[in-house]
Amino acid sequence: MHKHTFKLMFAAAVLTLSACGSDSSSSSGGSASESGSILAHDESRKIINFVLDEGYCEYDNSHLTWVAADNEGEAYKYKVKNDTLLMYPYDIEEKETSDYAIVLVGGGNSIFNEWTQTPCFEYDGDIECERENSAFISSIKFSDSKVTAYYGIDPDFNFQSSYMLEDIVRAILDKKGEVHPGEWVYSKSYSKSFWEDIADDYDLDKRISFDGIDNNNLDIKLEGVVFEVRKIKIKYDNDGSSISAKVSTEEGTCELDYNYFNVTEDNCLDKNILKLDVSDDRAYGYIESNHEDFAECLHDLYRNSI
Repeated sequence: MHKHTFKLMFAAAVLTLSACGSDSSSSSGGSASESGSILAHDESRKIINFVLDEGYCEYDNSHLTWVAADNEGEAYKYKVKNDTLLMYPYDIEEKETSDYAIVLVGGGNSIFNEWTQTPCFEYDGDIECERENSAFISSIKFSDSKVTAYYGIDPDFNFQSSYMLEDIVRAILDKKGEVHPGEWVYSKSYSKSFWEDIADDYDLDKRISFDGIDNNNLDIKLEGVVFEVRKIKIKYDNDGSSISAKVSTEEGTCELDYNYFNVTEDNCLDKNILKLDVSDDRAYGYIESNHEDFAECLHDLYRNSI
């Protein structure tokens, strides 16, 4: 992982979500923000240096260590053009500029404005987007000596066009099926042949069908059994996030409770290694979840219903 830890780079992938929202069917729920300081800004060289992160949990040789934020900040070379901001991680000591840039949009012609993050990066003049749409919205605002990052949830995100759909169907059909709630926040397109192939994989006598009620509620019909998927919710605040859902048939109900908390100095401990979301040299989230039981419950519902 690159040494720069600009949180917006990971806002979607890390699932740093959370909490306000009623017990309705809405997927919206909460927002979060964090503030920091601009340490230096070189207008002529287009370099900005700021502090935003409080620290991070370092992973090395199966050992976890909390590394407090230093006062050096994170430096970026930047370009502003056509309502687009490109931010290239910059090493001040080595005077080296990264070969990629984070792509942000919507701030006009000056870096001193609010910019919305995209899932895209610029490499050698080409823009590459690593994900399809996600349920997250994140932005950063530069103003005078202050920098503020904002995180929220897209109220129009459609779970029926996300990884959730395949996840639930495969868990229902497969005794060893798994669910990955952290992926549910990303959109995915499905073709008719995709579901036909799954039906063939599991030797189903009838095709898989769906009846969408709204973005967060739908019915899945498998072999004559109707699985009611209800109350899919994302909740989001400064402490972390959660995803919940209910799936029911006439035989019973399975409930998902997936929590992805921010890593702090208090939970960055070796004893928590199995609960931490570790990638490369860092831990990005502390997970408490019943997703394994949820997947097993889904298959049991199916087996008891056919």
